[in-house]
Amino acid sequence: APPGPAALAAALRAYDRERRRSAQRTAFASRTLHRFMSTERTWLRDAAVRLLPG
Repeated sequence: APPGPAALAAALRAYDRERRRSAQRTAFASRTLHRFMSTERTWLRDAAVRLLPG
């Protein structure tokens, strides 16, 4: 038998929860990167950038 409306609602809630969690992780990483790149300790930022390939 096909799943009922309750199963569909539960699946949509789980999907929404995961999307929100992913968006929160992205926002946190973005804020952290911005804070690091705009810091007064430019020597620390420059040292980290020098470690990047390319």
